[in-house]
Amino acid sequence: MSEDNLKVSVILPTYNRGNIISKCVKSVISQNYPNWELIISDDASSDDTNEICTSFDDHRIKYYRNEKNLGLPANRNRAIDKASGNVVLFTEDDMVLDGNCIDILLNTYKNLNENGIKVGAVSPALVSNSSERGKKRSILNYARRSKEEELSKTPCIIDKRTGLIYRNFSVDFKDLMKVDDCHSCSMYPIQIFDEVKYEEKAYMGSYTGEESDLHFRLTKKGFNLYFQPKAIMFHNVEDQGGCRLPLYSWTYYFMRNHIIFLKRNFGKKSFYMIPYFLLFILFVASNYYLGENK
Repeated sequence: MSEDNLKVSVILPTYNRGNIISKCVKSVISQNYPNWELIISDDASSDDTNEICTSFDDHRIKYYRNEKNLGLPANRNRAIDKASGNVVLFTEDDMVLDGNCIDILLNTYKNLNENGIKVGAVSPALVSNSSERGKKRSILNYARRSKEEELSKTPCIIDKRTGLIYRNFSVDFKDLMKVDDCHSCSMYPIQIFDEVKYEEKAYMGSYTGEESDLHFRLTKKGFNLYFQPKAIMFHNVEDQGGCRLPLYSWTYYFMRNHIIFLKRNFGKKSFYMIPYFLLFILFVASNYYLGENK
């Protein structure tokens, strides 16, 4: 197949989001680039996700339902195995793609590839309908205030002491940028998944860190990561379904998963990064609850 007509496999993992998933599916159908397939991988939803997803009359939409809940990383990997495209674009059930999103990402990938760049991923801009509701997100937003000036200049910062990754994949940026990490709704050449897959056993609960783990392994193999702010996805933040957890469960898995992430990706440095991370989280939480959140 020529570079001008690459097939895009859009992968949509989902779990108990029947109330909103149709908006995402319709936004894929409305793309101005026509050569795509949409692989919906339902992780054993107990709501009406099945009925919603099978109601669309478009041969490019392929719906699969796992017999039991596998968890997000394994669900992603199962969907990758079913992809027949030249490139893979991950989206999520609470995302809506701008009409030009696939076209812009694909042209960016092709231009980089034609210039001999070993592309690992290209991320679109994210526009959220809220500031991420709930205390857990408020605490993280409180923590990132010290990075606001830096994040106005770059979409991704990896803290050298804690390993925490701060992101601002905003439409405020105008030009294509090379980045140290991407977000989970990115476009990848299908070939990379012959070398790396999502880690299915390391990350649990909220699965925080699983996409960064994949990206770190890609960069270690010489792949480059990019952010294309002209391509846009809209994030309709939901409090239920997906990987949403109660506050205390989310906090436990956030800390657990980040410690796993540090051990897997920073080697000996993790011996001092883990205690620094724990102290930092304690400091931030204390200041948030005793100060800002009175």
